[in-house]
Amino acid sequence: MSDITQADLDSAVKKALAEQLTGLKDKLDSAYSKRDAAEEALNTFKAAEEVKAAEASKAAEVEAKRLEEDGKHREAFELKLQERDKRIGVLEGENITLTRDNSVRSHLSNYTFSNENAANMAFRTITSGLTKDEKGSWGDITSTVSDFMAASENNFLLKEKVNSGSGEKQNKNTGEVAKKPSQIPQSELLAKIAAGEM
Repeated sequence: MSDITQADLDSAVKKALAEQLTGLKDKLDSAYSKRDAAEEALNTFKAAEEVKAAEASKAAEVEAKRLEEDGKHREAFELKLQERDKRIGVLEGENITLTRDNSVRSHLSNYTFSNENAANMAFRTITSGLTKDEKGSWGDITSTVSDFMAASENNFLLKEKVNSGSGEKQNKNTGEVAKKPSQIPQSELLAKIAAGEM
């Protein structure tokens, strides 16, 4: 046992770790490239759908104008109503999605993520799992978010808490002992809240 030096041990650990991480890194790179390709395809599809919708709306306007010129005011009015209903449907869908997204982001703001990518991953995972019920609501977003964040397999998304052994939490970056909100001056407390540190 005395023949093994610390340098030899460090070298062996680094080599074993590098071998294990190589496969993991390749899988992560592959997953990220597939995700990026899927997002690009989705954005292309959405852009094409927007162009189609704009062309269909323009064609309906031209048709409505032609019907009015032909004296078919009722048909023109019905066509305009159909187009208005389509636009309202699209706007309602966007509104519902934005409301859902805002609610999920609001609930996720209660957690301290390790980085922006972790926060985005949690957001995408949670929103992709939400479904509307028969009333058209997204269900209980609060419990969905808390259940997701409480799951042990999602712990890697959160910033690691530093334990100094003294029973007090410390700021990981500065080593400062974290104060209770009641111990912080009000102006400093408001500044930390505004900065998203609390």
